[in-house]
Amino acid sequence: MALAEQGKAAEAQQASAKSNELLAKAMDLAVRIQGDIDNNYVGGLLANSARADGSKRQGAASALESAREKANRFGYVGLEFEARLRLGKLELRSGQTSASRTHLRELQRDARAKGFLLIARQATDALHADPARR
Repeated sequence: MALAEQGKAAEAQQASAKSNELLAKAMDLAVRIQGDIDNNYVGGLLANSARADGSKRQGAASALESAREKANRFGYVGLEFEARLRLGKLELRSGQTSASRTHLRELQRDARAKGFLLIARQATDALHADPARR
């Protein structure tokens, strides 16, 4: 994930491929959901940086939403918030600033209410990093 955020696409793709390989063997559902969130976020970042067609970005966003739904269904609140944070960040990077700001503000509120202060702060940081606010 950090590699993709730093613009190191080749290294990020290699790490993501290795992660997918290991995830196939994971028995723990939470680990699989976290891996899905991370890998789809990286995929979305790479689609944005490569100026790929919108279908790759949309596919990554849909996969993140699916991971969010699964986390919610099985009661993994922290993972659900993590998926929402990553989705909001992808929306920001792809120019969907209005939607991303709305989603990130809702996430701030929900995360604070449930005691997930780190996620709330990360949502705040993402909002402040939004170039449309400057």
